[in-house]
Amino acid sequence: MINVVITGANRGIGLEFVKHYLAQGHQVFALCRNTSDTLTASGAQVIDKVDVGNPHSLPLALERLNGVKIDLLINNAGVLANESIDD
Repeated sequence: MINVVITGANRGIGLEFVKHYLAQGHQVFALCRNTSDTLTASGAQVIDKVDVGNPHSLPLALERLNGVKIDLLINNAGVLANESIDD
């Protein structure tokens, strides 16, 4: 069993990573701004209110991960600045 940390874990690709690693029997720490019902029910250790675009929210995540040996980090969350995707 490994410890997996996944950002942006509440939906989409991030949530699928959570499901995959849980199904493999790994310990999953799911970071997100706001949790979803599916994520909450998944069995992952949810750390919400974490916004990768806001450095002031990161101490909560670091506090909850204190002492955890992170074997795999999947940084799925991203920041879209004031730019259009079409650029």
